[in-house]
Amino acid sequence: MDEEASKLMRIIFLILFVCYGIKLWFTRGDHIYRGDGYSIEFPVGWTDYEKVNPDRRRKKKKFSVEDRDKPKTVTYVTEEVDQDSGAYAASMSISSLKLETAAWLEDEWGKIVMSVMEQGNRIIDKGQVLIDEEESKWIFYESPPQLNAVTFEFYIITEGNMFYRISFTALRNSFDKYRPEFERAKDTMKIKKGLF
Repeated sequence: MDEEASKLMRIIFLILFVCYGIKLWFTRGDHIYRGDGYSIEFPVGWTDYEKVNPDRRRKKKKFSVEDRDKPKTVTYVTEEVDQDSGAYAASMSISSLKLETAAWLEDEWGKIVMSVMEQGNRIIDKGQVLIDEEESKWIFYESPPQLNAVTFEFYIITEGNMFYRISFTALRNSFDKYRPEFERAKDTMKIKKGLF
């Protein structure tokens, strides 16, 4: 009886292992993105902007000195598109950039806020929160009326001098609908720790 029970247990574990492996294979998915020093799970059902807009793809080119000063950005968008404007109901972008010199978010924050205001945006609120145990500052603002959008941005500068901007933009009437998906995705962000 003990030998039969042992065989049965092995068969059950084998079946569970195979089922779990199949599930992982089919759900390893397009919504997990690995960028420069970070990974994040974008909301399921959202699509990489470059896949739905192939004519807007970033051109691959040889590395040049100018490239090191440009952030690398990935954007995911909802399936829902506004009928009137043709804009996606919501989008989420992450920009990353390795800074050449040491910088601290507290020192840069005033410049970031001023830049947002200079673009004609109205700041609604701002604050700070931890993202993967890294201090971040956030700003919530409304775009000029003709754009009909609101944006929630988070900024991080790590001790390894990596700069990250996480941005969630939605049409005003879609913000509350998509914000929970954005928050869940933001909370999955994992940042590489260390100086290098």
